[in-house]
Amino acid sequence: MKLPNHDLKQMGDAYLDSLDMDRLRAVSKKLLTDLKESRERLDQNPQNSSVPPGSRPAYLGMPVDKAAEADTDEGDSSSAKQKKTKLNDEENSAQSLDGAGIVDQPEKSNDPNKSKRKAGKQLGAPGYGRTQVIPPHRLEVHCATQCTACGEILPSEAPFFAKTGFYVIDIKEHNDQHWGVELECTLHHYGETECCGCGHQSLLMPSQGDGYESADGTITTRLSEWRLIGPRLASFIVFLTYRMRLSRARIQEFLQVWFGLRVAPGQSIPASVKPL
Repeated sequence: MKLPNHDLKQMGDAYLDSLDMDRLRAVSKKLLTDLKESRERLDQNPQNSSVPPGSRPAYLGMPVDKAAEADTDEGDSSSAKQKKTKLNDEENSAQSLDGAGIVDQPEKSNDPNKSKRKAGKQLGAPGYGRTQVIPPHRLEVHCATQCTACGEILPSEAPFFAKTGFYVIDIKEHNDQHWGVELECTLHHYGETECCGCGHQSLLMPSQGDGYESADGTITTRLSEWRLIGPRLASFIVFLTYRMRLSRARIQEFLQVWFGLRVAPGQSIPASVKPL
């Protein structure tokens, strides 16, 4: 899709009326492309695509084979009789056991004051998060370089509105003035950049890669820019893991003693790294 939901929510009659002919033509092309793609997705069914049969809407019904339907009607009467006979046998068996005092029906509680506990975290329960406060050494702002609506190139001085951010801890890059291993913390800001031509606000968020699917089809790991451990520090942890043969507990102790960095055991080995 050319235009995400964030961009479509900003568009209306007033926005389209404010555009000149060139920008209106550029926006119309993207809207036309998204409309065609949406229609193609709506027209997909088990007969013309790889969509599973269970995804067919219930109000459309299921395709029925006339020959198979005729064969099914003949066997409906016999199967209905067998089902009714089985239910009667089970009912008679249950009544006989109940009369002998073997079957005990569970008592239903009528106490209105008795509340059921909901699944998941309870209201007011203490949460878990990072307790170590690391001040950032530098700020890195990520702005959109092109308007998602009219396609105009956005200048560096365009208005920027930060919407989210995260910290990344990484090993400082070596140069002529700096030697050894030293950690630095960078604060990354992502948000909306306003186009000076059409006034549209283009949103830029941390990118996500393809997810790794397990055997049952669920996504277990997804590469993302939103990570606490930077690429150089992650490479260093991988070296300690597969070259120095250190356990997660040893790596966690190593980072805390020599770098003063406290991380969870799950972050001692990046989830996206697999041995060769």
